[in-house]
Amino acid sequence: ITECGALDGLSTSEIEEFAPKNNEDVLVTRLSDGREVRMSYKKIMRRLVDCIRSLEKHVDIIAILCTGDFPKISSSRLIIKPSDLMLAIVKVMTPTSLGVIVPDESQRCFAKRRWSAVSQEIHVKVFSPYTGRLEDLAELAQDLRTCDVIVMDCIGYTSKMKDIVKKVTERPVILPRTLLARVLSELI
Repeated sequence: ITECGALDGLSTSEIEEFAPKNNEDVLVTRLSDGREVRMSYKKIMRRLVDCIRSLEKHVDIIAILCTGDFPKISSSRLIIKPSDLMLAIVKVMTPTSLGVIVPDESQRCFAKRRWSAVSQEIHVKVFSPYTGRLEDLAELAQDLRTCDVIVMDCIGYTSKMKDIVKKVTERPVILPRTLLARVLSELI
């Protein structure tokens, strides 16, 4: 397993240059020191593509560890995009009402647009997997109890977080990190 991070090797001031401005689409990640970072989707794309090109020389399969939408990303190797994987899985479930949890308030509208392709009714809640309190997650999950299925739309969400949402809602919960791991284990 080889890992390549789009922010690897950058100083704090260099990372700050990737901060979103105005209405740019936002991706949220965590640095190795635990700090949460908001990045502009548009600004980080070049570095993500560079990571993929670097990895292509050494691996057979590439998995993007982000649930952001990357339709223009391609590779000479097999590439797995969790966003596409989750959309396909939820689509075959045909939910009428879908709960979606995203890490940042600025992602709410994007989530509604993306997930409206697979469900008529979308309920979006915001909870940071890096800075959020588990008590707050349990509280916001209360509002998702009527949904057919819930998607935790960030690789940063943990199995413990999924368990909390599942316990509160008593609904199926899709966690991208475990879904991705299961698909990768099938391929390896």
